[in-house]
Amino acid sequence: MKQAFTLIETVVAVGVFAVLSVVGSVLLFGILRGSKKSAAVSVVRAEGANIINSMTSTLRFAQEIVDCNSTSITFKPQLGDNIIYTNTDTTIASNSAVISSNQVKVKSFSITCSPLPPKTKIINISFSLERVPTTSVFDQAEIPFQTQVVLRNRD
Repeated sequence: MKQAFTLIETVVAVGVFAVLSVVGSVLLFGILRGSKKSAAVSVVRAEGANIINSMTSTLRFAQEIVDCNSTSITFKPQLGDNIIYTNTDTTIASNSAVISSNQVKVKSFSITCSPLPPKTKIINISFSLERVPTTSVFDQAEIPFQTQVVLRNRD
């Protein structure tokens, strides 16, 4: 007598295989989505840290704050000509050089000086960066950054 699988055994085996395939696919896509989100957050964090470090390292030793408004600050460094940090619609620039890359765009930007120039001693910087270009909701990341710089070369 021949040994063969019955129709019920075959249907059960195919059903189990289908369920395992669906569960495996859902897990795989979840891992890929998490990886994309993690990469987007990593890019935004690195860009924001770079901008904060660049601005604070030059502002901390400023000789004089020339002008300070909500979207820009002009100051005299220890050596050389005045430096201007400013916000355009989507970037942050130092004089005419953009210090934020094309991988992020600036969502909000604010600078406050206290007291007002020329007696400024404390500078508050805050901005929010967003990842671009985004091809899906899983590529999106927006992170706020803020710091306070206390001028060291002031009385």
